[in-house]
Amino acid sequence: MSLKKAIQTSKYGFLPRRYVPITDDELDFLSELAVEHKQRSIPIRFNHHLHVRRLLDDGKASWGCRPVVDDVSSIIMADDLRDRYLELTGQLKEIQFNYMGPNDSISPHIDLSGEVSLGCVLGLTNDYRGGHFHFTYGPMIRIGRGDLLLIKPPREHRVYPVTSGERITLAYWFY
Repeated sequence: MSLKKAIQTSKYGFLPRRYVPITDDELDFLSELAVEHKQRSIPIRFNHHLHVRRLLDDGKASWGCRPVVDDVSSIIMADDLRDRYLELTGQLKEIQFNYMGPNDSISPHIDLSGEVSLGCVLGLTNDYRGGHFHFTYGPMIRIGRGDLLLIKPPREHRVYPVTSGERITLAYWFY
């Protein structure tokens, strides 16, 4: 079964690094951007425990982020990635870096199910323990550097606490 078919039928797809058409140089670039933007991240402590740096919100770049949004978009919206896996009908509306250290977690939630057509999580680090992504009533997945998780809402999910190291991901949504 193709990944496109799996997403249509099961509401999610997981691509290990070897199947993600993003180069090591592009991953290094995204990782460096994440590190640069960490100082501007804000803590989210309501239902989740992590730091977030929002680059694009409702289709608008955050202050001073337009060049970064353009650079990130050129990688995650590359024709080979879109055509090969995403079959998108919506527009890229949100991009953010998620930073999770020891004891940080994300509570069970559904990503704005009425508005989101597809959610994507790209792993940028490997040096962490814990922090497994878990679909309610579904599999638990460790997202490593270069792995890509595709989520077609509504699909409740969460991230268990990181026990050591730092888990950094790039999350983006299409509406």
